Amino acid sequence: MTALDRRGNRTCNVLLFPVVAAVFLFFPGYTAERVLVVGGIWLVLLVLFLAGLGITRRRRVVHLVRLADAGVRR
Repeated sequence: MTALDRRGNRTCNVLLFPVVAAVFLFFPGYTAERVLVVGGIWLVLLVLFLAGLGITRRRRVVHLVRLADAGVRR
């Protein structure tokens, strides 16, 4: 499994959550309040995912620069 495959799987998992949440919203008894809670949870998870993605990319750039400075080839 390549790094690209792993990244695609994580993205798929994050985007799958709203679909799963929507399935449960079809059952009776769900109010607008509960729908907002599910939407809020999804939004928090999306923000955490994007923050982690940004941190990971920044760290990768920093480490690649350090490796290049040390004479290590990719």
